Amino acid sequence: MRRVLLLLLSLLLLSGCATRSEGPGMESALSRANEYKEVFNRGGKDPSAIYDYLSLDCRDRISREDFIAAYNKDRSYPYITPLYIFEPAVVLSEDGLSGFVTYQRAARIVGMTWKCDLVFENGSYYFRDFEYLIDGSYLEKFKNIPYSLDWYYDL
Repeated sequence: MRRVLLLLLSLLLLSGCATRSEGPGMESALSRANEYKEVFNRGGKDPSAIYDYLSLDCRDRISREDFIAAYNKDRSYPYITPLYIFEPAVVLSEDGLSGFVTYQRAARIVGMTWKCDLVFENGSYYFRDFEYLIDGSYLEKFKNIPYSLDWYYDL
């Protein structure tokens, strides 16, 4: 009976080692950057998912509810192109604990990018992003909207 228990305990320990976090490094950073891209691109349907990928310092400065409200308000601005990113390029520090990722951004202007910082915390990479929502500076653009789309929808 003891041997069976020891064997089971050994198997549990070995399986636990195989499933633990990869740790910092290019492979896990790129994997996480691709996950963030998918969540980011679905942001209009679920901005709270973006919040889960933000770094602790970002989440300390804005609550989930305030982030969602700011995100939805920002996206109500009459933008010409959607907020869509692709092709992440990751650059990490020597120790792999920080870095940044640059995404190509859907736009009518070739070469437009979306850049955000990466930080390794709590066993994964998180993003320092959407600073303009966190500090409220996005509201400035609503003061003087140079055009209205009302004419477009007025039949």
